[in-house]
Amino acid sequence: MGLLFAKRSGELAQSRPVLRRLVEVTGETCKLGMLSNDQVIVIASLESAFQLHTRGDVGTRWSLHSTSLGKAILAALTDEEAREILERRGMSVYTRHTIHSWAGMQKELRAIRERGYALDLEENESGVRCVAAAVANPLRGTVAAVSVSGPRVRLGNERMLELTKEVIAAARAITATPQEEIA
Repeated sequence: MGLLFAKRSGELAQSRPVLRRLVEVTGETCKLGMLSNDQVIVIASLESAFQLHTRGDVGTRWSLHSTSLGKAILAALTDEEAREILERRGMSVYTRHTIHSWAGMQKELRAIRERGYALDLEENESGVRCVAAAVANPLRGTVAAVSVSGPRVRLGNERMLELTKEVIAAARAITATPQEEIA
């Protein structure tokens, strides 16, 4: 359903040049995901050219609470909406870093809203780090997010900080697409 919506609305097509640029600048795998059935579904991705990289996973669904894409989406919602989704879906523990309580997630969502990006510091899979920013389309009521992901060996703390600027710029570029092009 998310893939059909993205194709109809033009958001998928409008995001491809932004994802291409993001991959060129970062060298890492970049994804666009959107909220679908209380999960994030990856609707577009471009993989890194490095031999060691994260997969693109187009069509794959992931938990919202343990991924940067998902947490960016949750942060774009109200606390009430986020809590309802997490109560319905649950908060499974995937690694020792996974946030698995509403109190912990509420604190994380406040931090995401303040800084403008979400992090996954090995919360969904050990050895994998990601950064994402929300892409909101208030006219259509959709919430999506764009991310950069890669192995911890290349994405140390300093590199993650550098990537946040690129991810935020990419999210803004997708959000700023003229509405008549999206219709």
